[in-house]
Amino acid sequence: MKHARTIPILITAVLMAAGCALYNGDMSGGVYFDSSVGKEAYWSGAPARNSEVAVHFGETLHTESGAPACLSCHDGTIAKGVNYQLFKSSSMGSLGSHPTEVPYPAEWSGHTDFAPSADITLAGLRLLDGRVTCTTCHNLSLPVKYYLPVTMTGSALCLACHRK
Repeated sequence: MKHARTIPILITAVLMAAGCALYNGDMSGGVYFDSSVGKEAYWSGAPARNSEVAVHFGETLHTESGAPACLSCHDGTIAKGVNYQLFKSSSMGSLGSHPTEVPYPAEWSGHTDFAPSADITLAGLRLLDGRVTCTTCHNLSLPVKYYLPVTMTGSALCLACHRK
């Protein structure tokens, strides 16, 4: 069967395209870039805008729920090779990555080591009710590796929030 591997890739491409479109609030149909396969994919349309939901690898995620939705797969046990532990030798203990579901420190008075929340919003990052979540740094609508709105070159993503 020559095309047996093509079908799952095509299905994934369509689902990812739908996720990007839904995340952007445009479900009218059309061609969307699918970063999972590096190609454009067609989506024929779906229900109207709902900015709180995204389809990611076939799963409907409520983006407003933050880490629990992401970690349902990205915990290193279900989806192999997509473990959330980015910095295994981190000073953050056993977490191994950036903390999520925490209040953004600049929202508290006296914390000058962090950029004002208005600055990080201008950089393309977003807070959920003043909290850092997975979607603060990972925007599923972006056609770039890891869905990062800010490059990691020169630690630019980190420096968008951290001043030290």
